[in-house]
Amino acid sequence: MQVDFLSDWTEQPFAKLAGNTSVHQPEQMMRGWNAVDGLEASVGARSLIDAGLLELLATYRRAVCRILCQGTDHRGVSGSWSGTGFLVGPNLLLTNHHVLNSIATAAEASVDFEYERSRDQLSGAAAAGYGPRRELRLDPERLFVTSPAVGGLDYTFVRIAADLAAPYGHIPMSRGSFTGRRHEPVFLLHHPNGDLKQASVDDTEILNIDADLLLYAADTNAGSSGAPVITRNGKLCALHHAYRTREQMDIWHADRVAELIDGGSYDVANEGIKISAIAIDLETQLNSRGPNHAAISEVLSNFIDTDTLTGPFGVLGRQPRTESNRADSGTTRVAEAINATEQDLDIAVWNMEWLNAQHNDDAVRKRIATVFADLTHDAWVLNGISPEAAMALRNTLRDSFGQEYECIHAEDEIHPAQPSISIIYNSRSLSITRAPWPAEVEALWRLRAGRDIGLESLHGPVFPSFPARFELNILRRQVPTRLFLLPLFVGERINAMLRRAVAARLLEVIVEMMGPHVEADQDWLIVGDTNTPLRDARLDALRRHDFAPLIAFDRARGGMTYLAGRNRIMSHIFIPRGMETIGNDSGHVTTVARAFEGEFIDSVTGATPFGLRISLQDPAIAKDLARIERYLSSRHQDARTGGRSFESADSWIWEGLGKAEFIRRNLRALHHAIDMANDHPGPDDLALSLHDFVVLIYCEAGFRNGAMDPQAHHSLGERGLLPLPDNLSFWIGANMPRHDTLLPIARNITLYAQYLAKVKNRNVRQSSAGMLYRDLFRAPQIAMDPNRSAALLAGIIHGYFVDRNFANGRAPDPLWILAGYADDMPVQDILRGSGYVHENSAILQNRQANINLALQLMQAIGPVAQSG
Repeated sequence: MQVDFLSDWTEQPFAKLAGNTSVHQPEQMMRGWNAVDGLEASVGARSLIDAGLLELLATYRRAVCRILCQGTDHRGVSGSWSGTGFLVGPNLLLTNHHVLNSIATAAEASVDFEYERSRDQLSGAAAAGYGPRRELRLDPERLFVTSPAVGGLDYTFVRIAADLAAPYGHIPMSRGSFTGRRHEPVFLLHHPNGDLKQASVDDTEILNIDADLLLYAADTNAGSSGAPVITRNGKLCALHHAYRTREQMDIWHADRVAELIDGGSYDVANEGIKISAIAIDLETQLNSRGPNHAAISEVLSNFIDTDTLTGPFGVLGRQPRTESNRADSGTTRVAEAINATEQDLDIAVWNMEWLNAQHNDDAVRKRIATVFADLTHDAWVLNGISPEAAMALRNTLRDSFGQEYECIHAEDEIHPAQPSISIIYNSRSLSITRAPWPAEVEALWRLRAGRDIGLESLHGPVFPSFPARFELNILRRQVPTRLFLLPLFVGERINAMLRRAVAARLLEVIVEMMGPHVEADQDWLIVGDTNTPLRDARLDALRRHDFAPLIAFDRARGGMTYLAGRNRIMSHIFIPRGMETIGNDSGHVTTVARAFEGEFIDSVTGATPFGLRISLQDPAIAKDLARIERYLSSRHQDARTGGRSFESADSWIWEGLGKAEFIRRNLRALHHAIDMANDHPGPDDLALSLHDFVVLIYCEAGFRNGAMDPQAHHSLGERGLLPLPDNLSFWIGANMPRHDTLLPIARNITLYAQYLAKVKNRNVRQSSAGMLYRDLFRAPQIAMDPNRSAALLAGIIHGYFVDRNFANGRAPDPLWILAGYADDMPVQDILRGSGYVHENSAILQNRQANINLALQLMQAIGPVAQSG
């Protein structure tokens, strides 16, 4: 029977990967993998194949069977039909859904692996005939996993009864999405029209390719459905499921490739489901925790290798973007899962001290770049690697596989050949900066065992690689999502146990010292080889600061400590098999078989890497968790203050405090005000952030005699700590107090936060930059940078877009001002020559200085997750 194609094949290769952040240049990635496989020769007219492939096809043909069926087919029509299937694991058969569409059909079907001509019959040494026959039965009650031909991916996995198929072997299922290049030949083993087993080897060619499907020329027919599609290097790349004659292609797919690469014609075009897409589809079902969970897990255990598109953790943890768990089709569901890279963060850790002596060896560097391409992590934390070696590795990854990664080092002012810590990261999914340590903490990180501490059995730095504090900003998220990353490596030097003990003791002191500087609203990830000493009561210090630690470690490779804050960005963590966990009572950590295993990792000498996937909290859930935390926090405050809430002036502390200390001491109250301002947002509204509020407090708050002044008189007659505008009712609503009314500090701050939130989202008038002021904050170079967004908001409040504030009665072009903020220009330079009312005074320089101080404070205390 004939089924429909799942694609119209009018797009260019890999069309479904448009905008994918994991693989930047799919065609270059494909060329890179061909080079790794030793198949880098140009593709053109050819009639030769490797002789070894003949042996492999001969072996694989034994795993291919004819399937005879009767009953009700996938269309609901009664009758009989045939198809092809093949073994992909011990007694595990794969075919199409339209061949085996139900448990009832499978229970009545028979399979025959020996329905073929023997060598003697082919040579004439034996009489013509069909040879020995051995029909086997299926056991769908034991395992049956299927995806429909309409709305699915048209596959079925089913068990062979009584474990009788072992003599036939199986064809391994590889997850690789980049097996098989356009214009290369493919080979099919099948039973066309239910006849004897045949092989399609002549005039075969991949015509087009996408993330989930193949279009290829090969002689097939009804009954070929369910056949394996094998590449010229002997890898199973697809499950054959549909064919079209040339006449049908001319009618329905007129825009497809009409000729083979050598100019020849083809009579039949075929569509296959990529094996990697089947694995992804199974994982999406696994994420939904459906009733067939155990059977799907069993099937997935038979897949090998890593899919470059999804990395070692596949699509585990990724949720559908549609309202329900069903997309319009299986191909849509797979494409969404592949492209949902914003839902997780993959981080790998590799101690590369062994590489420095070999980093100029092209072959070694290419093998490491191959591991990077194979695992496609968002960030690689590399220890013991020099900056020049890290940059050379990044360049090889770009040149070989088309991956445009960036590199950041723990220290800039070191010799390019000096080993240190570097992070090579995917700039399409992350931005990474270094945040400074308090001076007293940095001094502890740099302690030398002998010179500074006076130890006799230990020499050199306690931490051989300086542990910088990296801030990761995860891109393409609906809400700002950040994580502090701390790489800690002690190394396996002489007296390693003593060094680890000293490092652990220093860590305990540093945790206590950092307490006043860190808010537990921000998650931290500590990676390296020093996590084991953190497994005891020293973790109590972290818990006292409201962090919930989760630990996973491998004694040979290293480990991680995840510190989940009150508004944690993490919903789940996936780690490789073999890592021990501590603090996982809540079940947030899951081990994954086969992650960080395979031929490419094994081919690299030296220490092996490990990694993890952080599944990120859904933005809506994250907002609700923030609301819960703020609510509980305010209830706690009520109890502590005898019923006073953050709406009470008594709950705010300001007397004698400078700006920085005021913000530190009132962080929770400020969050409460921000939450109230962000409550009941409109569609697509941007939230007011702590960055925004802190910058405006620095720029606008009343300040007298070195302390905050809740009774301040401002320049336009406003009263209170923060200057409420005279048109407050326009921004917030009717019945607002006058701007010159002195309000309690809590009321003043709450209304000012609401005013700022409205400014970020209100449409006031049209301009060259879109609607003021809403569209300004949605400009790409502003939207993903909280510092620029906060500085822009301060400029709006200061009137940089208001005509009456300029000598010629006209404000500069909003696009011009916006470009200045996007380039991080100081405000005095942005407005230079504009005729702004304060241009010739020190006001602009002072305002920029206040912005800089506010942003420095945000770095020091750690950016706090935005409230909902």
